[in-house]
Amino acid sequence: MLVDYEATKIIAILFVAKYGRRNSQNVLGGGSHIVSRMLGATRQYGMTDTMLPEYTTAPNNEGQVPFAYIPTKSSTGSTSYTNVGSNNFLGIENVSGNVTEWMDRVFLVNESSENLGKLRIIMPDLTERKVYASTSSGYYPSSIVHGKNCDIVSCSLVAGGTELGYTDYQDFPASLYGSWEQVGAFRRSASNASVIGGVFYVHGYHSVAFSVDNCGSRLMFRGNAIITKDIEEFENTEEWRG
Repeated sequence: MLVDYEATKIIAILFVAKYGRRNSQNVLGGGSHIVSRMLGATRQYGMTDTMLPEYTTAPNNEGQVPFAYIPTKSSTGSTSYTNVGSNNFLGIENVSGNVTEWMDRVFLVNESSENLGKLRIIMPDLTERKVYASTSSGYYPSSIVHGKNCDIVSCSLVAGGTELGYTDYQDFPASLYGSWEQVGAFRRSASNASVIGGVFYVHGYHSVAFSVDNCGSRLMFRGNAIITKDIEEFENTEEWRG
C-alpha cells in the first residue's frame, strides 16, 4: 500500500524523539535538488543517518541545503564526509526531498457543513477519525495540537514562520473549505531539496484528480511478517487471508 498519514506521523515523531528538533533538513540534509527518486545511494552505509557537517550548513540563495553526507573514519581515525545525494533517516532513504509522495488513508472530505475543513484519517484497524486542519497565507504552521494521537497537523488560522520552530509547510487551502462537494488528496515531503519540506511537510492543496510529474509515491508494508515452510499454514493463516 502507499505510505499513509499514520506512517508519516510516526516518522516525524521518531525524528523529534531522536534529535530533539523539528528542522530535519538542517540535521539530515536536503538531498539532491531534483525530482527523481534517488535509490540505493545510502545502501552501502547501512542504517546510518545522513548529516550536515558544520561547513555545509549555510543555505544557498533559495534557502536550500541540498546536501546529505555520511561520515566515515579512516584507519588513522580521521573523519571524512561523503555527499551521497540522498538523505537517510533510520534506513528510510529520501525521507524528504526529491519527489513528493502521495499519501493513502487521509483526505479532506467536506461531506457536510459540520465537517468542513476536517481531515478524515483512516487508522490501521480501518476505523476513522477526523482532525480539524486550518491554514493561512505563508503556510508555515503556528501551532499544532498533538492530542492523544500525537498528530502533526496545523490547527491555527494564524500564519506561522520558521522562527516558531515549524519549518515545513502545511497547506490546506481555503478553496476546499467552501463546499462539501470537493475532496482533497494529501502528500508528504516537498519535491526537490525545497526548504519548505521535511518530515512535517503535509500538503493537501489539490483534488484527487490532480497529476504532476514531481509527485510520486512510496510503498510501505503494514501487517505481520510470517516465516513458514508449511504451504498449508501459509494458505490458512488469518494474516495472509486479510
